[in-house]
Amino acid sequence: MIDYYSLDLEALLPIVVNRNAHERDRIGAIDALLGSTDDQVVQAYLRIAFDPTENLEVRCRVVEMFLEVPVLVDTCIRLLSDESPDLRFWAAYRLSQAWGLDTAPALDALDRVAAFDHQLPTHWGWHVDREALEALEQIYSQPYRMYGIDHEFPYSWHGGSWLISPQAEYTTFIMQYRRWRENWIYDTLHYDPPQLNIDPDWLKQAIAKRWDHVEFNVRQPKPRTYVLDWHITLYGQHLIGGLHRDQSSIVLTGKESFVMRFAAWYRSIFVPKQLLLLYDWAGIGIELQTGWSAKDVQTAVKRHLDVVWNRNGQND
Repeated sequence: MIDYYSLDLEALLPIVVNRNAHERDRIGAIDALLGSTDDQVVQAYLRIAFDPTENLEVRCRVVEMFLEVPVLVDTCIRLLSDESPDLRFWAAYRLSQAWGLDTAPALDALDRVAAFDHQLPTHWGWHVDREALEALEQIYSQPYRMYGIDHEFPYSWHGGSWLISPQAEYTTFIMQYRRWRENWIYDTLHYDPPQLNIDPDWLKQAIAKRWDHVEFNVRQPKPRTYVLDWHITLYGQHLIGGLHRDQSSIVLTGKESFVMRFAAWYRSIFVPKQLLLLYDWAGIGIELQTGWSAKDVQTAVKRHLDVVWNRNGQND
């Protein structure tokens, strides 16, 4: 087995661009080049990313590992319109990780994908629209982070945005409905769409009744992703949220304690038999229980994260 991390750029790049090399070797070389901003690498990645005759997995890994250079944002914007849902998925992911770059120019493309692109990748992954939510929320939360409240939007390894949904999403969806084949293509088991259909006017009235300091439909430009959006302030903390156009799920972005507080209240306005799952971005769903307080939600999240960390530690 080749130790790719012991090789230098001059040895790795020929492996990356060699279409006759095994895809696992090419991907190994791409991974080993992580962090390089050499123009030779940038140009090679661009050629691979936009070549429809290239190996799809290699194209996706190039996008996932694309370098932190200014051309990244425009590259991802273009790929968000690619015919392959795999490439749209990884373009959305990469924008969510572009910490040192201004991703605001991608807002329109991300909004389109998050609103309408409910397709699944051929390879690993969940619905493309769900993957785009984190990058979209990072842009929409920017005005609040600019006013010296960066700490209220702590983008940690599990993301800064949360989704409450009545169905399997993210990793839960993969575990329940996607099955890996040896050719790295995934089959998807049959699943029924949720029956929950939230009336935006009903939700607006409920939020206004519970949260005094709320403003509605404040996002500019007006998103296609959300049929209702809101901004709440409480004791100097800020929370932004939105009812997705599917009218079954909501997205929340803000300080974790405020998200937990809203989630506990949100659970209380539905009948007990209604399944509602809380997801940190890309994570596993936590079933919200009737009667839970914000502390109960926080405890469930902490317990879940402890399990994840312990499992990861055992796998190291």
